[in-house]
Amino acid sequence: MIANSRCIACNLSKKEEKIRKHSDEKKKKEFIQKVTGILYKYGDIESTPMLDKRIQDIYNEYYEEETDYVALKHKYNQYMLEREDEIKEHLKEAKNIKDYIKYVCVGNYIDFGVTGNIDDQMLDDLLKKVDSLNIPEQEIKYLEEELKQAKTLLYITDNCGEIVLDKIFIEELKKRYGNLEITVMVRGGLAINDATIEDAQEIGLTKIVPVISNRQCRCDHSQRHGQF
Repeated sequence: MIANSRCIACNLSKKEEKIRKHSDEKKKKEFIQKVTGILYKYGDIESTPMLDKRIQDIYNEYYEEETDYVALKHKYNQYMLEREDEIKEHLKEAKNIKDYIKYVCVGNYIDFGVTGNIDDQMLDDLLKKVDSLNIPEQEIKYLEEELKQAKTLLYITDNCGEIVLDKIFIEELKKRYGNLEITVMVRGGLAINDATIEDAQEIGLTKIVPVISNRQCRCDHSQRHGQF
């Protein structure tokens, strides 16, 4: 999905906020000018994650990253793994896939790029109130009809922690749609808290389905078309 105006404005605002504490005004101005240039050049042709990657590369030229995302990702992977059995027990009586999707929606809260610092208590409260989430029944029917007819499914993950809930959902999809060949795609490199191969391995997803990275996919595409 191409970044819209709100994504672009939010991206610029968050980067300015991130460097606000630094004292070198000339350096900050140069950084913001380069960020603005990236948003102007690629904002109409690239998705938000791609813009984030380009801007993060520029940030790394000017400043040192202060957040240890590897440690944070591990924390929330383990946070959700500790609740895996409890969630599966809660889902035992689920008649359709809507209840599984509700959990995946809650997991989307674990996003440091949007939320910043995650409020653990709020996440816990969201998990407890998952049944109150509203998902249109017609959308679920459309999805179920497509899954019945499909032979393959590419499941694209989002965040750390959330990937545990993806795993629970994928396990259920495998039970309900035995002929469906599922492949999971993760981020090809560290990008804030996006799920990567390492996260998929940590939470046991690679033992259930094939997992590929978007970087691997791009490389395969380039090789088929003679591009390197």
